[in-house]
Amino acid sequence: MAQKYLLIESRDPFDSADVPYFFKTARDLAESGNDVILYLVQNGVLCLRRGARPSALFDWLGGEGSKSKVRVLADDFSLRERGIRQGELISGAKISGVDALVDFLVEEKRKALWH
Repeated sequence: MAQKYLLIESRDPFDSADVPYFFKTARDLAESGNDVILYLVQNGVLCLRRGARPSALFDWLGGEGSKSKVRVLADDFSLRERGIRQGELISGAKISGVDALVDFLVEEKRKALWH
């Protein structure tokens, strides 16, 4: 039976060596048939700027041929604070408000992990 997960990343992927592991966890959960949302806030959004990817780990986020079913959402306030515009985001990422994050946090049977 599929589970529902909300993984929230707030750390800078260029400063924290375990961020790629957290992203891999999101991917693995989704590839196992689970409903997974990866919500990026604060410095976690830095990896979404096109061309700023720290590694090939982000290729699964979207684009043609992607098998990942992870929904990648970026906090609109965090993006604005870091000067990242919608047109600069990598393929597959969507902008979202904190109200959606709150809705996901209280959604029945959705497990949340904050990193």
